[in-house]
Amino acid sequence: MVVWNGIAPAEKSRASRPLAPLSVSHSDPPSVLALCRRIAWLFYCFLPVLVLAPLALMLRGEFLDQHFWPSIHLAVVRARSAAVIKLAQWASVRRDMFPPALCRELAALQDQAPMHDEEHTLRETSVVPGLEMTLCPVASGAIAQVYKGVYGGRQVAVKVRHPDVVNMMHLDFDLLLRFASLVDVLPGCAWLRLNRALEQFKLVMEPQTDLRVEAQNLDRFRENFACKKEWVKFPEVLFRSASVLVESFEPGELMGTFARNWGDTAPKATPDEAAFIITRGEDVYLQMILGDNFIHGDLHPGNILFIRNPLQVSILDAGLTTSMTTEERCTYVGVLQAMGDGNGRRAGELMLRFSVNQQCPDPAKYLVAMEQFFATDCLGYGKGIDIDHVVRGLLTLAYRHNVTIDGSYACVIANMLCLQGLVKDLNPNFNILDSGYPYFRAHQVLGDERCQRYFGTLVRWAPMLFWRGVYSFNWYSGLHGDRLFSCFGAL
Repeated sequence: MVVWNGIAPAEKSRASRPLAPLSVSHSDPPSVLALCRRIAWLFYCFLPVLVLAPLALMLRGEFLDQHFWPSIHLAVVRARSAAVIKLAQWASVRRDMFPPALCRELAALQDQAPMHDEEHTLRETSVVPGLEMTLCPVASGAIAQVYKGVYGGRQVAVKVRHPDVVNMMHLDFDLLLRFASLVDVLPGCAWLRLNRALEQFKLVMEPQTDLRVEAQNLDRFRENFACKKEWVKFPEVLFRSASVLVESFEPGELMGTFARNWGDTAPKATPDEAAFIITRGEDVYLQMILGDNFIHGDLHPGNILFIRNPLQVSILDAGLTTSMTTEERCTYVGVLQAMGDGNGRRAGELMLRFSVNQQCPDPAKYLVAMEQFFATDCLGYGKGIDIDHVVRGLLTLAYRHNVTIDGSYACVIANMLCLQGLVKDLNPNFNILDSGYPYFRAHQVLGDERCQRYFGTLVRWAPMLFWRGVYSFNWYSGLHGDRLFSCFGAL
């Protein structure tokens, strides 16, 4: 998955200091011949999609699910383009913009992207002294593929960058930006601002081709969550270069597999394990936003491992991160608070701020639609609202009314949907909005700067006994919000 964002300036907080800069090499502008060759190859790869498109428009239904969406998946795989694969991964989580069946089809690209050959891996890893590794990759992404190995007597995961990925990404973005410029001038498409979105996407993607960036991100996450390392882990970086990253191997079960098996005749999680995962997952999400202002941009179940003994979660793949400005954070948390208050107009007003260049043609009509939606589907705290349904409803209304959403907001929304998806699989009775009420209200009452400062102080100094009490309360309020709010109301 990828959701783009222009990284916000560092803010005054414990963990928002800028990372040491890394230079990312840029190739010369691609030649006309190189562009023509690439266009010819991409046209060949996507030709079946173009041929099937008229039939897809006419037949729809099962034809889309059985033939058209799979043809798009196959075309992306054949193209072997990091830029196109990342776009497909991003599209797989944007159900506000794309059909759910297409999203499911593209989700396979999260860890099953095209692989490079063994010879390239051996050449790249020859610079790592004392590394022993198997040559059967365990996963492959848009930028690199992953192997198991042994380094310094420890079991490790080895990431090896795909060959020529920097130059190919530069070339493909050049083509995509030219295509986006044409789309933006088409009638009814200007609100998408596709060219600007791709420019932001390119700014985020290019640093990811240097694996030292991911190494720095992992170092920072390990520092941010050092006081909670008893239950949340990030891999330790043991060797780093632009093309090879060696990190501690984290055992466990991928959360995507683990969650999908919940609810079977022989469920793989106990109620205590479900409670652990939900409360800790919510805590990670809120600390990244409200405390650290350093947010994992790819927080989907395929990047989270569950370890049973002792109970822990391990978070992987930190190549994509984002930060939010004070205004962005206040706006986003304000929308969550408006959902809790059942205030559709306020939520709509704040969502109109989700882009610095909002393109909504009729804000008044949009606000009326938001009020109507909230009146039936989002009644507020303690009313048992379905957060997944509400958030997807908000995104659908944004799509229908051409409300533009910038990358920073798309990132935190996508992460919340991933968290809510896990919650629904593990315990469908848990309500993350009710559970998060103390955080949202504290942010509103204290203000952004003080909330960040206090949260950061608690994270650094509060003992684990305090946090266990917080998690117990969050668990109770998420399951029994109706009781709490009927007794005390939403203060």
